[in-house]
Amino acid sequence: MPLKKMSRNEVIGDIPTHFFKSGGILRSSEGDKLTPITRLFPQDRKIEYDVWYDMNDKDRVHGYCYTDALNELLYIRPACHIRAYQTMIDAAKSDITDEGEYIFSRIAAGNDKYRLRQPIEYPDFVVFMAGTNIWNKISNVQRIHNAVDQGAKLKCHPLTAPPMRAYLKVEFGEENIIEPKVSGHDLLENAKIVGSYTNSEMGLAALAKGKTVYLLNDQREQYTYSAIYNAISPGGFISVERFKRILSCKSSGLVPCEAPNPQEYIDGFFKRYEDVDDRLSSS
Repeated sequence: MPLKKMSRNEVIGDIPTHFFKSGGILRSSEGDKLTPITRLFPQDRKIEYDVWYDMNDKDRVHGYCYTDALNELLYIRPACHIRAYQTMIDAAKSDITDEGEYIFSRIAAGNDKYRLRQPIEYPDFVVFMAGTNIWNKISNVQRIHNAVDQGAKLKCHPLTAPPMRAYLKVEFGEENIIEPKVSGHDLLENAKIVGSYTNSEMGLAALAKGKTVYLLNDQREQYTYSAIYNAISPGGFISVERFKRILSCKSSGLVPCEAPNPQEYIDGFFKRYEDVDDRLSSS
């Protein structure tokens, strides 16, 4: 059987793209419903999947990034952390709508994003760790030790290399490490307390499911979901109400697949930046 080439066109719904970005783990079919939304994106903007760069330009927006979130949303943000942050701060002031409540309930009832095996045990306190690619940047060893001392088990991210897993077992005790290919969704469903990082959607999923959530990294650092976490946790206390406000806002950049008119969310988001966009050439 001939080998298939890796994807050169990294977009949502592309199986090789998801496989290699997920540490060799297959996605479930749950995320397939998000793919059609990308066809509604404006064609005169640069919108790239699952990357991040920050042009740090106060005058112009040079591009956008998007990712899939919680099996229910596409998350679009400008390639500028200050604008991404302000967008979510503004969204968190919106009124809560029936549509926002419904999206929240869909997240609360969400299914596993990956095809993974069931856990052997179901601890009450689970910390969802960062992958090897950013572990040193985002992790605070003392905070993790504090969590373990309080009974936490550490779920390895799918992007955790074998040498890193070996280090974690030595540093925090092998009995406290949960392997990468165990279902984080199943662990989350049965946990009471969740530790998360702002690069991960797991804290948002835990919030929707009524869990107690602790963020374990410095929130001033910018990662995938930093703008959302910062907007919903003023003073360090995570607010369900503020999360619902963001989900209700049709210009936040969070586009729900279950929306009656997802185009309304996309147009509302890009309208924020129409005066500062660098548009792509039509030729």
